[in-house]
Amino acid sequence: MNLGPVAEPILVLLGTVTSCGLLHHLVIRHSRILRPLFELKAAQKPSKPAAATAPAQS
Repeated sequence: MNLGPVAEPILVLLGTVTSCGLLHHLVIRHSRILRPLFELKAAQKPSKPAAATAPAQS
């Protein structure tokens, strides 16, 4: 790519930042194995609604 001394580094930088962001959001955050390697907290299990766990009152 002979885009010049300004355009080429900018395109490389934008491509790198974009691909890292997509990798983080699409792969790393959704993988139980990879989350701790990137110092993310473990994914929480979905909690049950309060109405479903509370006893029925009459």
